[in-house]
Amino acid sequence: MSIAREMELFKKTTVIDWHEHVWFLNTSDELDIELCDRQAKVAKLTHIDKMKISIPSMQHDTPERVEKRNDAVHEAIQRHPDLYMGFCFVDPHHGKHAIAEIERCVKKLGFVGVKLYHQCRLDDPLQYKIIEKSIELDIPVLMHAGKGTPPFAAQQPNLSDSTQFATIARRYPEAVLLMGHVGGGGDWHWQLKGVEDCENVFIDISGSIYDQGIIEATVAAFGADRVLFGSDGSYSSSIGKLIGAEISREDKITILNGPRFAKYINKGGN
Repeated sequence: MSIAREMELFKKTTVIDWHEHVWFLNTSDELDIELCDRQAKVAKLTHIDKMKISIPSMQHDTPERVEKRNDAVHEAIQRHPDLYMGFCFVDPHHGKHAIAEIERCVKKLGFVGVKLYHQCRLDDPLQYKIIEKSIELDIPVLMHAGKGTPPFAAQQPNLSDSTQFATIARRYPEAVLLMGHVGGGGDWHWQLKGVEDCENVFIDISGSIYDQGIIEATVAAFGADRVLFGSDGSYSSSIGKLIGAEISREDKITILNGPRFAKYINKGGN
């Protein structure tokens, strides 16, 4: 296999990265501009045309700091408007504020999705209003996910696995759910089996795990049209495991394009 030849696939087709982040500078509430701009350079070098970005919190932030996170995402978009598009991070524990923040980010800042972390599991009743708002606004929900195995289970007690996704997918068949990073750690076989029959659950390939057969198994379970390209900071492994996967060239292009998510690409008015 020629890496240069395989990277021509990226060069000649539209590549959408559905799982990426920008971050605050150290412990401040300011965008890390150097990181933001360096990531834009990486995208250009690897022929990534669009990146969906967010700044999630691993803890419970105040509503005010959640807003600052989303404002920093908007600042990144303004720096690189042809590349970045925003996913609005919210904490379900904030109730009405979380709903209002989704409204603000989508209608005023032009964001195109919601990003949830592990403040609570996806099937927690606190999430219902958020899922319902995503349906109303016709936007996807990207959820940090994984099947907790030691040490992940202890570190992330509210980590959502495929059983929670399946519960919400069946409760809200109109929702569009994106299960984050099949290569993010934990038991990815479990993840695939739990939602392979839930047509409104998609999955991205991001993450540093590049077990042999991970892409092939994901496409076999979901079909290429429910698999999306993502990096989540792991560019080498995410690109490498796709170009090295023993799937058809057409399936690789489908993963890179994400045709079933195409309507979200230009949904925002950034």
